[in-house]
Amino acid sequence: MFILSGPVFYGWTILFVGAKLGLVPGQPDSHWGWVVGGTALCWLWSYVFVDINSIGPHGYYRDRLCECYLAYRGPNQLTWSQIAIRRFWGGHKNGNKKQQTGKSGQVKPGSIGVRLRLPLSHMGKPGAAPYHLINTVVNLPASTNPDLRGRNGDFFIFSPFFCGSPICGYADTSRIERIDPHLDLGTATAISGAAASTNMGWRTLPNYRFLMALFNVRLGYWLPSVRRLNQVRSRGVGPAYFLAEITGRIQENMKYLNISDGGHIENLGAYELLRRRCKFIICVDGGANLGTEGSDLQRLERYALIDLGIKLKYSLVNLQPNKNGISRAYAILIKILYKPEETNSDEIGWMIYLKPALTGLEPQYVLDYRYRNSSFPHEGLLDQTFEEEKFEGYRAVGECAAESLFSPEMGVTKSETVRAWFLNLASNLLPDNDEVFSRKNHEVTNRV
Repeated sequence: MFILSGPVFYGWTILFVGAKLGLVPGQPDSHWGWVVGGTALCWLWSYVFVDINSIGPHGYYRDRLCECYLAYRGPNQLTWSQIAIRRFWGGHKNGNKKQQTGKSGQVKPGSIGVRLRLPLSHMGKPGAAPYHLINTVVNLPASTNPDLRGRNGDFFIFSPFFCGSPICGYADTSRIERIDPHLDLGTATAISGAAASTNMGWRTLPNYRFLMALFNVRLGYWLPSVRRLNQVRSRGVGPAYFLAEITGRIQENMKYLNISDGGHIENLGAYELLRRRCKFIICVDGGANLGTEGSDLQRLERYALIDLGIKLKYSLVNLQPNKNGISRAYAILIKILYKPEETNSDEIGWMIYLKPALTGLEPQYVLDYRYRNSSFPHEGLLDQTFEEEKFEGYRAVGECAAESLFSPEMGVTKSETVRAWFLNLASNLLPDNDEVFSRKNHEVTNRV
């Protein structure tokens, strides 16, 4: 009843105010006192009870991602209402906790549940790899910081030990989780994939902010500010922030920060690895790009040079398709110069850049699917239905791309170390006249 009270109250107010404004035939003239009073009551009710994070589609989107990617052998963490919704919409009937556990409480063999709660701070406790870096953007369209001009946001990261951005600051993940218990792996993943929202970094559509909010296309999330955690109220994000979201009046000094898809500032998720000067990086670019122009890679190159003073050296020739849509390779090797101003610097890194492509060596059923779907493997996001043939086509292309990096022609075996693997790829993929093959730089590379 409490959940239903909001829509019922708003519906009654709209009808009441409409009648007082003279919109109903036969009613007396408008009474602005009633109108102002009704509006004030609506605002007061919203300020006290409404959390704008809960009225957007974020929760639904988050739960669907958890069901797909956070399956584990254990009791189902879905609530009864969530299970009922799944069954109503024809979802998998994997049962509840009682059906998945025996009398002793142990999980029955073969039982697979959905893990909704997995705190980020718990992921780093064992101290083993991998250390997760979940990339998002903090939208700051109203910031006066000149470094954000044209970007409308800053790189915001979630990790097991800390969260934050260079401009907004950083805070311990466990501390943020105490302030906002909703923050966990599922929430961070949903935010990182919040592709459609009222504010989207450099991709923001200012003229459509109001319409997107009106139709509740708001996959972003309001997170307590990492620099003002002591001032955050416990009852959630109020309607004042919804107004700021619609008008774009969001900046880094607010008590809550608007977070959305990391692709709204850098779509490869490699920027934070370059900031950490990683020696070996594997980057998979799954963005739809029929001509393989590498626009996301070039944006990363620009950010790395402007912000970090890092240069990327590469050529996209082997990835670009011919008139028949066939490319020479699935991947290229990018040389990372962490200190480009120093000619003989030992600060060198390597990045394998993988891009979905067709070389003509894929299984015949994949080529047949391409014959009937000319945009494969760069189909757009509007079609979210993946039947078996389509899913297998993308899986097979990914497998072929990965296997190509271990082919005998590359002189690489699967038993080699990561360092040896990258250096062998460098000797086979880079041109012979590259300066890295000079005697001095070759010795430096061996020390990497």
